[in-house]
Amino acid sequence: MADELATKVRVYCFILTMPTSKEVKAVHVKATWASRFDKFVFISSEDDPSFPMLKAVDSESRKHLWLKTRFGVINAYRNHLNDFDFFMKADDDTYVIVENLRLLLSTKDPDVPILMGRRFNVTISDAAIDWLPQVDTNHYLDLPPSPSETIRAVQQISSGKAPGSDAIPLEVYKHGRPRLRAELTTLFQEMWRQGQVPQDFKDTTVVHLYKWKGNRQLCDNHRGISLLNTARKIFARILLNRLNGHLEQGLLPKSQLTTEVKQGCVLAPTLFSLMFSAIFMDGYREEQPEIRIAYRTDGNLLNRRCMQVSTCMSTTTVQDLLFAEDCALNTVTEEDMQRSMDLFSAGCANFGLTISTAKTVLMAQPPPSAEYNTPQINVNGAQIKNVETFAYLGSTLSRNTRIDDEVAQWISNASQAFGRLRASVWKRHGVQLNTKLKMYKVVVLKTPLYGADPFTVYSNQVKKLNHFHLSCLRLILKLRWQERIPDTEVVERTGIISIHAMLKQIYVPQGYTSGGAGYVLSRAGLKAIAEGMLRNETGCEPALESEDYRLGKCAVAFKHLARKKASTCKGNFK
Repeated sequence: MADELATKVRVYCFILTMPTSKEVKAVHVKATWASRFDKFVFISSEDDPSFPMLKAVDSESRKHLWLKTRFGVINAYRNHLNDFDFFMKADDDTYVIVENLRLLLSTKDPDVPILMGRRFNVTISDAAIDWLPQVDTNHYLDLPPSPSETIRAVQQISSGKAPGSDAIPLEVYKHGRPRLRAELTTLFQEMWRQGQVPQDFKDTTVVHLYKWKGNRQLCDNHRGISLLNTARKIFARILLNRLNGHLEQGLLPKSQLTTEVKQGCVLAPTLFSLMFSAIFMDGYREEQPEIRIAYRTDGNLLNRRCMQVSTCMSTTTVQDLLFAEDCALNTVTEEDMQRSMDLFSAGCANFGLTISTAKTVLMAQPPPSAEYNTPQINVNGAQIKNVETFAYLGSTLSRNTRIDDEVAQWISNASQAFGRLRASVWKRHGVQLNTKLKMYKVVVLKTPLYGADPFTVYSNQVKKLNHFHLSCLRLILKLRWQERIPDTEVVERTGIISIHAMLKQIYVPQGYTSGGAGYVLSRAGLKAIAEGMLRNETGCEPALESEDYRLGKCAVAFKHLARKKASTCKGNFK
């Protein structure tokens, strides 16, 4: 009966679009899921009977969406009411569930899942599973959860998180009496014995948050946040604690990071890492294209001559960089990269995964004196896009190995944060100046300084950052350029130091050295500081800490000593 129903059901669909989207979206909709309907028509602001497309409005805007919907409903009612059983309204960038209508009515392979109108099988190669190294059976993992495990899991989960369908905050379990945690442990043990979990543990409330970039109507520009049942989080943490105690048996690469990665469920990063490590073991079982890095740790990091000798040198190889589901492959030559991609693609195929070529990019960084040749790397018949810059884990990497693009991204992010508060804070008369400055330091100023820590920022880049910084302060103070107020007065009024001074505070205490900031001393000034160093007036301790830390610590003391001696030595600063 289901087969007969699937063939007899008649579906009519009208799809909202616009002329500018005809060759971008509508043509692909027509070639894919629209063809599954018995009849479909596009509703737009122009006529095209051959497409088919009907004109409903004279111009395109969001306020005309209702007019187009109304036109589509009335047209279906007047012309096709008795010809079809179902009538659908869709959008040219919406994948409607109803595209699966015929497959849902079909009795063929009911256990095979349906995605985007097609049935698919998720299979893992038996040969790949057999090749993976086996670990010893640990019967401890099969024991029911204990009360101590429940208490530890409750303490580990962060407070202040939004609850799920149970609407019970985690603080209830944290501050509840021992009786509450005992009942929770009893629930977990019963679930363990039955091998089943409640339906509430399976349900998830997904809230989408706009990323503040791109078109709001595109799903890719939204981030999904999963609100999980609080008791489920505690149970998942118990499982994670058990897994973490056994991941050192060769199951994960030593360098792969799985902690502090927010993926909704706490188990998600670890489980995905287990899957990913299995893919690498299978794909690179015989060869591993990689790059070699030479380094030394004897304290002579800043001595170029020491880096040129082979003694005290160590080498390591880097094949890939892994962080949760992000993967970056590294090779020396174009041929090695193509080979590495082939091996990785084959490993993914053995485990039922497919590389997304739309989200995969390629960047080549030739030596400074070498000519750049665009590499041609293919994956599954599709060529990977070559880029000059791309964002990886929040940092902008560039082909020329400079950080100008990274600094520009810092300024762009800070500018967006500043712009979002323009109407509600900066231009609001009821907010005191002191409150505005505190908001600026917390929300805006932390954005560029957060990424400056691991980089050496040069003077021209500091000027760009400082220009943006002072422009924001002038807007907060409501200063006009006609007033010709100098930057020093802006700094004095706000009490916020310049970007250059902030970067000094970041670099020097952590042991960084800056080649752009220094002192020009006269002979007398140099003599005074040198004699102070010989008398150990700087307070630098002997080799109790690392050389980098002591170097930064001495630099702070040297500057205080230089200022002190400068007051007694005439003409020591030029």
